Amino acid sequence: MQKIEIQNTETAEIIVPDILPPTDDTVFKALLTHPDANRVLKDVIESVLEMKIENVQVRNNELPITHILEKQERFDVNCLTSNGKQIEIEMQSTKMQGDSLQNEYEIFKNRIVYCLCDLHAKQKGKGLNFDELLKSYQISFCNFVMFDNNDLINKFNMRNQSGLKLSDSVTAVSIEVPKLGDVLAKPITEMSAIEIWTMFFAHADNPQFKAKIGETMRVKEEIAMATEILNTISKDEHAIAKYRARRKWEADLTTNLSVSRRLGKEEGRQEGILIGRQEGIQETIERFRRGGMSDEEINKFLH
Repeated sequence: MQKIEIQNTETAEIIVPDILPPTDDTVFKALLTHPDANRVLKDVIESVLEMKIENVQVRNNELPITHILEKQERFDVNCLTSNGKQIEIEMQSTKMQGDSLQNEYEIFKNRIVYCLCDLHAKQKGKGLNFDELLKSYQISFCNFVMFDNNDLINKFNMRNQSGLKLSDSVTAVSIEVPKLGDVLAKPITEMSAIEIWTMFFAHADNPQFKAKIGETMRVKEEIAMATEILNTISKDEHAIAKYRARRKWEADLTTNLSVSRRLGKEEGRQEGILIGRQEGIQETIERFRRGGMSDEEINKFLH
């Protein structure tokens, strides 16, 4: 059987860039929940939802230390606005295992629906009547293309086939970062607010976009604030440790999946050889029988 080499990820070097990438979920959360980031978070939400909000308050900010390596709701930014909306906003840096355009990213879409429904339903446990429930939003920045269209941002709520509204109490929003495409060639003055923020999250750590980011800082103060906070986070030992932990977790997962696939292929190949041998023997027996040999003669011949 073929020998399978297993990579030792314990000794693999995790390279930490000078500026941590906001497309990493731990960095994204650290950026938007920083004590000085309230105005940044407010502007991001206003840009996505295209509505004004007076204030925003972050809820459930602290991550239990035992869950640093987990990617569930814990790296979402959970917040409440002063005009009665509750929002979870996240960065999904990689597609979920098993997802692709072939299955229409069903796994991640189901996750979005689950998180949104969970967020909305938890209000009832607080003793609210149905007419008192806040509107709920699940906002997902995705570092991959999920929908086969050209729209950078897609918003979904409850409508029938003709567009008749049942409710806008729950809304799912996805921003697909790779769809920036030609947007990056536009002058900053012609870019929408959500295009500017998506460009920042995608390229704030990229030296090739330093001039472009610098230009946005001069026309949009919140980008300058976010850049300063990101620079601070990038020097913070705790933030760097969480970034390293996330990268190692992903490296371990990738390695384990790769090894499992190779082992599965090798086992399948060996099983195929065995089946082929068995089928070949059976075919030989049938040919001998047709030639008039008895089973006793065939047995002696084969053994």
